[in-house]
Amino acid sequence: KQRGIAYYYTNQFANAINDLNFYLKLYPTDYTALYYRGLSFEKNNQQDKANNDFETLKKYPQIIDNILICYPITNSHTT
Repeated sequence: KQRGIAYYYTNQFANAINDLNFYLKLYPTDYTALYYRGLSFEKNNQQDKANNDFETLKKYPQIIDNILICYPITNSHTT
């Protein structure tokens, strides 16, 4: 997960998606990983896949709040 997030922050979005996909197969309820995969999809011009991740996260508003406290990023999908 951490490497996928690091890839996101270094603009290596395809690598981030690959790592986070693998991680989410093992830990499907890690919503931080799902959040970063959605952001990576968005930056990689895969809006439909990004929207799917963000729609899943919207079901758990308390989790979004916790993620944004730990990993603050301005994102229109979380408000």
